[in-house]
Amino acid sequence: MNKLIIYSIALFSVVAASCSDWLDVKPRSQTSVSEMFASENGFTDAMTGVYINLTSRKLYGQTLTMKEIEYLAQHWDLGGTTTENAFLTYDYNSSQILASTDLVFSLMYNNIANINSILEHIDENKDVFTLGMYEMVKGEALALRAFCHFELLRLFGPVPTLIKEGKVLPYVKTISKDVHAYHSYQEYIQYIEEDFKNAEQLLSQVDPIHDFSVEDLNDPLSQGINNLHQGYRKYKMNYFAVKGVMARFYLWTQNKQKAYEYAMHVIQAQNPDGSYKYNLGTKDDLDRYDRTLSKEHLWSLSAYDLQSNVESLFLTGVLKQHDYIISYVFDRNLTDIRYEYLWKTVVDTRGNESFTIMKYFLEEDVAEDQPSTQKQIIPLLRLSEMYLIAIECSELTESSTLYKEYAGSRNLIANDFINEQDRQDILIKEYRKEFYGEGQMFYAYKRLMADRIFLYRSPATEETYVVPLPAREIGMIEN
Repeated sequence: MNKLIIYSIALFSVVAASCSDWLDVKPRSQTSVSEMFASENGFTDAMTGVYINLTSRKLYGQTLTMKEIEYLAQHWDLGGTTTENAFLTYDYNSSQILASTDLVFSLMYNNIANINSILEHIDENKDVFTLGMYEMVKGEALALRAFCHFELLRLFGPVPTLIKEGKVLPYVKTISKDVHAYHSYQEYIQYIEEDFKNAEQLLSQVDPIHDFSVEDLNDPLSQGINNLHQGYRKYKMNYFAVKGVMARFYLWTQNKQKAYEYAMHVIQAQNPDGSYKYNLGTKDDLDRYDRTLSKEHLWSLSAYDLQSNVESLFLTGVLKQHDYIISYVFDRNLTDIRYEYLWKTVVDTRGNESFTIMKYFLEEDVAEDQPSTQKQIIPLLRLSEMYLIAIECSELTESSTLYKEYAGSRNLIANDFINEQDRQDILIKEYRKEFYGEGQMFYAYKRLMADRIFLYRSPATEETYVVPLPAREIGMIEN
């Protein structure tokens, strides 16, 4: 094996952002680690750098949301001549797939190195923080470390219903010149859970999202919040985002009771005035061109170049939708708001028509009037997923009640589930309709070890779902 040296960032991106431009942040200068961690602002700037790294096109800006991971879910018709066709046939030995997955692997562990650098310096510099900020920054960092490792597990790890002996991945908590050891599946998920729980505990004490609505925190100065890291909590790994990712994690690890409990905690979360903190999006939201249903977002990434990313994919003739979308995705139910508002025929740069999803597009004639909290954002976790988790993990009577509430928001009429197979069949269809272009469908198939993947003609096997690890070891050193 080759040794991979992943450098922690000794030169962190520093983001200078005012209240008005926080959602349009770009790296502007660099500073050394020792300078960075000499102040609270240095720690929060380093955290902002971690979030920015996640918006890379090779991570959630494209690859892990709307591009390669969606190829694996058979969501795009790439034609017979594209190099990406290797993804559609699960040719994991192809150079195209190896190059893409190797980069995901490297970038994720680089981001983990950056997080570990924050965590390695935070306790010794605890006195630089104002009240509550030490707990908030450390809680976010721990949760992000767990999240990145969990994402690596979902992609490169085993099918969770088919766990075997042996090592899966390294769970990296330190910056070291030594090669990091790979852990067994049980060890690895134990480390994820430990980081999530510690983050949950820290954020439960200090996160302003307990005391303010998400909307209020999008205008922090009006609430008397002068520290911008305490505002805009939807764009950071906040307390309820941790709860939501833990619900996803427990579902993945086959702990349905805990998955249900964590999902319901989010669904039932309330503001101080008794209103629900998160609400399912409806036709009214889509009427206002809020296509990702931002009121549902537990956690989003703000990507200043998202529009160009989207146009490079959808308006170049590369990504075309299958002709069967109406029949195979929406069962010819054209009143579903996800079909009515999110799919349309567009003309690409070559003048060719293409039927595609409009989830991330801005409407030129209304973009100036749209709130910044609806623009250039990538949802990583939504309330709708919490509903689907709770629907899957509750007993059938409660499950049917939750499903009717969820379906009603999508302008659908739902019946009671007949049996477990009926519920699973419906949930697979709902995941597909709900998260098209968000990178969740392949993982839903993998978690369930589904024998069929959308329009793929061959049966799916265990090998279909396990993306091979790069042939390298992981060592991390500090400049």
